[in-house]
Amino acid sequence: GLPSLQEVLSPERKESERARREKDGEVIKPGDRLEDHVEDVQAAMAAVQKRMLKYDGSLLQYRMDEKGFLMICAFGLPGKTHEDGPVRGVRAALSIRNALKSEGQRVCIGVTTGQLFC
Repeated sequence: GLPSLQEVLSPERKESERARREKDGEVIKPGDRLEDHVEDVQAAMAAVQKRMLKYDGSLLQYRMDEKGFLMICAFGLPGKTHEDGPVRGVRAALSIRNALKSEGQRVCIGVTTGQLFC
């Protein structure tokens, strides 16, 4: 089953997650300087923007935290609605993943459907 909240927040679990991220070759590590990753960030931004244009999606948010860089995209916003919006989202996600992996970047993508409040 799922771990309890106490297990998730334990120092041992956090250390284990940190070690896993380092082993998996996370591109941006806590304490890294943004300047050291400008080319990777630019390549990721260009790949996402290109796919948002191609599939008529919207890049809503871009940020960096202790886990790396995060971009949030949406499909079906007013003025950009399509009957196949969810399909466009999945295709864009796969295309972004393939583009960034081909450049040697580590990529994690999540896709969800439903009502978006923004």
